Amino acid sequence: MNAFGTFDDLATLGSAFICLAAWGHGLGVSEQPAPHAEMSVGASSGARIKFSSPVFTFNRLRAGDNVKHSFVFTNTGDQILMITNVQIGCGCVTPGEWSRRVEPGRTGVIPLELRSGGYSGQVMKTVSVISNDRSEPLVLLRMQGFIWKAVDVIPQYCALNVPPDSQVASNMVRIVSNLNEPLVVWAPECDNSAFVVELRTNRPGKEYQLLIMTAPPPLPSGSVQGHITVRTSATDALKVTVPALMYMQPAVSVVPAEISLPPAPLKEEQTTSVMIISNSTNRLSLLEPVVNSASVEAHVLEVQPGRCFQIKLTFPMGFDGTQGEPIMLTMKSSHPRFSVLKVPIHQLAERK
Repeated sequence: MNAFGTFDDLATLGSAFICLAAWGHGLGVSEQPAPHAEMSVGASSGARIKFSSPVFTFNRLRAGDNVKHSFVFTNTGDQILMITNVQIGCGCVTPGEWSRRVEPGRTGVIPLELRSGGYSGQVMKTVSVISNDRSEPLVLLRMQGFIWKAVDVIPQYCALNVPPDSQVASNMVRIVSNLNEPLVVWAPECDNSAFVVELRTNRPGKEYQLLIMTAPPPLPSGSVQGHITVRTSATDALKVTVPALMYMQPAVSVVPAEISLPPAPLKEEQTTSVMIISNSTNRLSLLEPVVNSASVEAHVLEVQPGRCFQIKLTFPMGFDGTQGEPIMLTMKSSHPRFSVLKVPIHQLAERK
C-alpha cells in the first residue's frame, strides 16, 4: 500500500474513533475502543482481487495447437472491483473479453489463449492484470507447460556473415526427431544458388545435421536470402523449411551513403559528417577529400588508425547546391577495389 493509501486509512480510523467515543460517552462507558474494533476497521475496505489460482499448467501440447484457460477471481472486498487492463507480454497470448466490473462477493473471469506455433519444449508466458485493488494493483498470471514437436530444427534459421577478404562462411543446423520410430530424411533443396547445403547423419533415425555454406565466389553483394527445404518421413513434419540469410560485409562502408541538406539557400552554417569504415584485415588510407564546390570545407579525422575515419564537412550560410552540376564528396582510398569513394550531396530549392 502506498503512502496515500495509508493516510486515507488513518483518516478513516480517526473518524471511527470519534464516533465510538461520542457513542460510549452517551452510554456512560469507556471512551477507549476495543482492540478488535480497531483491527476490523479498514481490514476489508476497498476492492480486493483474489484468484483461485494465478498459474495454469498444461501437460504436453502438440506444436501448432492452441490452449485456452479462464482464470477465475473473486472480489473479496467491500467495494466494486474494476479490472482496468490485461497486459500481454507476448503476441502468442491473446486475452478474451474479461470481467471488467465485479461487485463485492462476486466472481469474474479472464480468458486467455496461448498459440503454440513456433515453440517447443518448456514454455512459460506471463500476463499482467491491473485493477483498483490498492493492496495489490498488479497481479501476474502464468501459463506454462510443455510443447511437443515431432521434429525440432535447432536453430530455426541459418545466418552467414561473410568477411570481405575470404568470401567464405558456413554454419550448422540440427534436425532432431522426437518420434519413437526412426526418422528418414531426404536430400535438402535450396531456392538460392548462393547457398550450398550438405546433409550429414549424427545419429541414424534420430538426429541429422545441415552444413550450410557459401557458394564459390563471386558472391552477390549485400544481403541474400534463401530457403532450405528438407523432406522427412514424419507425418507431422513432412517438410522442414530452414530460412537462410547471408550478409556480405563490404570491404569499405560509407555512412551515410549520401548527404541531404536543408533547402537552398542555407539559413545558417551547416556541419555534417561522413564515416568511412574498413572491414578488411588490411589497413586503409584516405587522401584528398574534396567537394566540387569551393565554398565547402572538408577535413579528415582518423578515429581509429587504418580502420575508421570521419570526414567533417562545413557548408557556409547561403550555400546553394541546386545550381550547376551535382554536388559530390570525393576521396581517394588505398583499397584496390575502392580506389575512389564518392558521396552524393542533395539539396532541394526553397519553396516559394
